[in-house]
Amino acid sequence: MRRNVAALLALRMPQRAMTWPAAHDVESNLIKVKLEKGDRTRAFGTRVVDTEIQLVGLMIVRISEKGAMSEWNAHNPSAFVAPGDSIVEANGHTEPWAIMAEMVKAMTAEMVVRRATPRAMAFLADCEVTDRDVQTTGFLLKRTVSAGDVSADACAICLEDFEADEQVAGLQCGHSFHQRCLRRWLMRRGTASCPLCRETVR
Repeated sequence: MRRNVAALLALRMPQRAMTWPAAHDVESNLIKVKLEKGDRTRAFGTRVVDTEIQLVGLMIVRISEKGAMSEWNAHNPSAFVAPGDSIVEANGHTEPWAIMAEMVKAMTAEMVVRRATPRAMAFLADCEVTDRDVQTTGFLLKRTVSAGDVSADACAICLEDFEADEQVAGLQCGHSFHQRCLRRWLMRRGTASCPLCRETVR
């Protein structure tokens, strides 16, 4: 059975198969990548997932042919980025959800990318990103706030305390949760309500 994972669709364009260098399967070094959207209607052209695996992190699962990442690859063959590679930093952000939020709002992204490891490639082979994953992650990114701004003390799903400056998903009903926790909750079949008060999530 394939895993559903948090996903961000950065560019909604038809995808075609691309050929990647075989060396990507075994390399594990870091490369620096700088992407520019050019204008607000454009995107970086990557679909990423939060694997929730420490050594894999935020993994690239698809690169659009007409996006900024594809342009980078065309002009920088020695720093080629491929599915299975992981984004470990973007504009100073290192947490997967913070990186995804930055990729949504930033016009320029200075990234550190880790080449795919065998473990990442195994995860990629077993990874499925559905439209529902993309929509849920996009919704949670739009609802992201600082825990201190909404007076949230703890996530009612995992019961862990929030730090005041921690980024959380705040729902319209006023309840807040870790993005990962709330994503898992909302991805359950037939679930579209707050875990605490059951108000419909909008």
